[in-house]
Amino acid sequence: MKHIRQSKFPTVVTIGNFDGLHLGHIKLIEKTKKLAARYGFKSLVCGFNCNTKGSPLLTSQKQLKTYLNELDVSYYTALDFSLIKQLGCEEFASQCLCSALQAKYVVVGENFRFGKNQAGDINTLEELGKKYGFKVCVAAMKKAGKQLLSSSYLRTLLQNGKISLANRYLYRPFSIWGTVQNGYSVGRNILQIPTANVAIPNHFCPIPFGVYATEVIIDGTKYKSITNIGYAPTYQKKKPIAETHVFDFSGNLYGKNIRISFLQYIREERKFATMEALKKQIEKDISLCKQK
Repeated sequence: MKHIRQSKFPTVVTIGNFDGLHLGHIKLIEKTKKLAARYGFKSLVCGFNCNTKGSPLLTSQKQLKTYLNELDVSYYTALDFSLIKQLGCEEFASQCLCSALQAKYVVVGENFRFGKNQAGDINTLEELGKKYGFKVCVAAMKKAGKQLLSSSYLRTLLQNGKISLANRYLYRPFSIWGTVQNGYSVGRNILQIPTANVAIPNHFCPIPFGVYATEVIIDGTKYKSITNIGYAPTYQKKKPIAETHVFDFSGNLYGKNIRISFLQYIREERKFATMEALKKQIEKDISLCKQK
């Protein structure tokens, strides 16, 4: 998959935030790929350089591009929303969809809005398609039970600690990607339970502080793990961090880029009277997580 600003080839384009890349997004992408294959065009996912609603992100641009590559999308582009939101509906259709992206088909969800002040809807897009030479394919929204599936709904689930439920609707489990940094060495030197410390990204959608059953990918290999998100109140860290103990792994992780996937919420973060009490609780948590 290539990241482009302008296409040299006719494309089938799908447009949206694609935040979290949930099953509704996958439906749009699969439809885009099928149309592209049928007519000999390139498939193109068109996102934005930020969440257009100003919400905390579920996935970074790096994560999104990695997932789209796995899905065999031909091209990806991220539009500058600060500029795009100033364009009228017709300007967006002519300048972006036609001139820049060479769209022959545009695949969108039934609630799609576009143009300055969100003035355009599906009907507007179809009328502009007749004028500028592209066809519109509208996909019905997927549901999560009785709830319409959306990034906002998934964000609410995650913020309430319902990690397992949210993951049912995501292409990949909710995760943090980052570089292992030096910590206080409490886990290794005092508790004899070494941890890989990763800073919480600025885009990170907040989830409840506490202990989670997780999986970690290190150099392409997946390991079971346990992660604490928060301030580690027993030894009082200044900033919240993700501390991960990786099962059945030995080696130096400092400076490595790892992926931490959150699978299940285990318990809240709390302060212990002694390090020994903390160690006993962590050992119980580890035993529980190994069974997940």
